[in-house]
Amino acid sequence: MNKKKSTHPLLIISVLLCSEISFADTSKFITTPEQNCSNVDFREYFDLKMRNQHELSWCFAHAAADYLQYAYQLTEQVSAADIAIQYSETNASKLISFFKKIFNHEYGKLPAQTGFIKIALDKITSQGYCPESALPSEEWLKIENNGVEKKVEISKAILEIQSLHQEVILNRIKKTTDLPFIYAFKNIDASIFFETLKSSSPKNLFQSIRKLACLNERKPFSNKPYKSNFQIKGKSFFSKINKSINEKMPVTIDFFSDVLRHSDSPKRSISELHTVLVYGRKFDPSSNQCHYLIKDSYGEQCTKYDPKLNCESGYVWLSERKLYKAATSSLILE
Repeated sequence: MNKKKSTHPLLIISVLLCSEISFADTSKFITTPEQNCSNVDFREYFDLKMRNQHELSWCFAHAAADYLQYAYQLTEQVSAADIAIQYSETNASKLISFFKKIFNHEYGKLPAQTGFIKIALDKITSQGYCPESALPSEEWLKIENNGVEKKVEISKAILEIQSLHQEVILNRIKKTTDLPFIYAFKNIDASIFFETLKSSSPKNLFQSIRKLACLNERKPFSNKPYKSNFQIKGKSFFSKINKSINEKMPVTIDFFSDVLRHSDSPKRSISELHTVLVYGRKFDPSSNQCHYLIKDSYGEQCTKYDPKLNCESGYVWLSERKLYKAATSSLILE
């Protein structure tokens, strides 16, 4: 018997980056019948804190962090920042960066702006997770040289650290006390922060910060191994998703996110690709469809979404047909 070959994620990335493929075809779509769409809401027995990725395209890392926290039933939040920064060393990240820099010369100032969740999950699972308390995923703590503290959104913090790093490398800032500010983490004080700026190259600066912040904080996952199964949208797309939900395991979906803002006419652009955790399911009699609960990564707000969609503190219900129309692929942990 011939073993079925799976589609390699890097091939999918290459195709998506090189062309704007339409995934709108619904000819293979088979609606899930009501009897196969029992009500499941994972929020009822495992609460995940809602985080906001802000200006960083780290949806894949936020979805991966939430997925791992649920799968391993961890009381600690898994750092999405750790996953995103680590991912920037992978071949997949380098491939994306190569193509995007061709069209956008400003791209690349922020680490791993786009990511592929299967690769991120497989990579971090072997290393163990860093807690959110050690490396936050929304804001980093800035301390001015006068002692004033404030939290800064990560995208802005990264640019400030890069600018400060340049001043240190050019020897314009020669010692710790000359720093106008530092960014402090659990294992990084002012002197360690300065030495990290001094000894790091632009390419490994945030990898160095990540490793130091998570030093002695990283923890292995339990001995229960999970296999990440990736599937391209097709005839059995929702049957596999529903099977996982029936087995009390959520899934992640990659889709064109404009469907959340304009539910009737989602765009099909590479810039709209987004990864979320599917965290529930229910049958909606009014539309005669199964609806799926999307855990997004933009905080508890609902203002970003189409008013016609049912939003609950950052969770959004989306009909099966709309989700299928916008979807490209899914990932299931087994």
